[in-house]
Amino acid sequence: MATPLHPSDEPLTPERLQDAYDAMRRTFASNLRRIRKERGFKSYGAALGLGVSTSTWGRWESAQRFPTLPLLAGIALLLQTPVADFFADIPPEEPE
Repeated sequence: MATPLHPSDEPLTPERLQDAYDAMRRTFASNLRRIRKERGFKSYGAALGLGVSTSTWGRWESAQRFPTLPLLAGIALLLQTPVADFFADIPPEEPE
């Protein structure tokens, strides 16, 4: 018998995975916006500093898109913030 990937009895369906991804993207977007403002960046300046368009940055902050891992590392360096801080508010899943 295969070892479960999750402590719940529910299978990891594509829908559950998409829900988890959407929640993570929303948390990231909220934290990105907050941290950017705390560091004194306008979205234009942050986008320029990272070398992406303002529309790309805006999509990240509105949770429409998610940056690639190399860009995520660049965001963390630009904003002088550990990558984990962008995901800090993701609540743990409650066991059922």
